[in-house]
Amino acid sequence: MALFTRDQLYGKRNTKYTKHLFHEFNPEGGLLNLSNEPKGDSIPLRTIFIPMVARDPRKVEFAEYVFGDYEFWEYLQRRSVSWIGSYLDDWRMKADVKRKSMAFNVIMQELQDGKSSYQAAKYLIEEPWKVKESDDKRATRKKVRETAEQAFEESGVSEDLERLRESGLIQ
Repeated sequence: MALFTRDQLYGKRNTKYTKHLFHEFNPEGGLLNLSNEPKGDSIPLRTIFIPMVARDPRKVEFAEYVFGDYEFWEYLQRRSVSWIGSYLDDWRMKADVKRKSMAFNVIMQELQDGKSSYQAAKYLIEEPWKVKESDDKRATRKKVRETAEQAFEESGVSEDLERLRESGLIQ
């Protein structure tokens, strides 16, 4: 079941709403907003996007939950690049960092428990499912490395690793 009904997402002529959905462009009836907090009765899309996309990088679950189908989400992105693009870029980066932070926690658990989840965590960090935006593999690897480093720091893994070294469990 979607968060919003078809009547809330489509106009009288069966046209999909875009800006009309957002409080910033429709203060009296926007269902969503682009900020970090609710505005009026609107829901901050960011608070739904980041945690759901961290678990599902293809954004299918997110799109189906919020809009009822992935096609609506694709349409909204295409039609709103100029005014939602920078927000989406930021949210995608934060979701990437969150996903990689979860992967680093799996790696730390691997060090402590010896389970075979290391390869899965490595897969999540390297992001092979992503369509590469450019042929410049060095730039792509640099971007992946930067978000991995940020996630590593935010996950607290560096402190855990230092503690394991101090206790003599690893070198």
